[in-house]
Amino acid sequence: MIGRAAALAAAILVATPAAAEDGVIRVGLGQKVTVAITPDGRPGATTVEAVSEAEAAPPRPGQGRFADPPEGTLVLILGREGDRLHLKLESGVSRAFDYRGELITGGRRTPARVCTALPLMANYEQWPAGAEAVEISQLRFRATNEVTCSPPEGGP
Repeated sequence: MIGRAAALAAAILVATPAAAEDGVIRVGLGQKVTVAITPDGRPGATTVEAVSEAEAAPPRPGQGRFADPPEGTLVLILGREGDRLHLKLESGVSRAFDYRGELITGGRRTPARVCTALPLMANYEQWPAGAEAVEISQLRFRATNEVTCSPPEGGP
């Protein structure tokens, strides 16, 4: 158990600077990443904490509650449930945005199909399990709340 805790702490330390320095937000399994988003859509200050992977799954009908993320932030949680990988993206940003998603498996990146994140609400993405992390980048605000999804091979 101590080895797992040390590995998780190392992953958190690695994830935090990347999210703040190069415009890429990295979320590992069992991580909750809170990122301040600048008015032009760039990631800013970032915090990372360990959470239950179950927190990433959409709530069952009639269950669960939603906490409002701090204004101007994104809160991302990555978890696995059975054969599915879930990304919960809670938006405290007042505009819809598109972004690029990549699944990280053993250091290999695979473009992920992602859809427009709507403002001021929880958004969910789902993929087959197998990846240990997700990176999102290239946030672009939209003029409307129209939802579009990237093609299966990824890319905005």
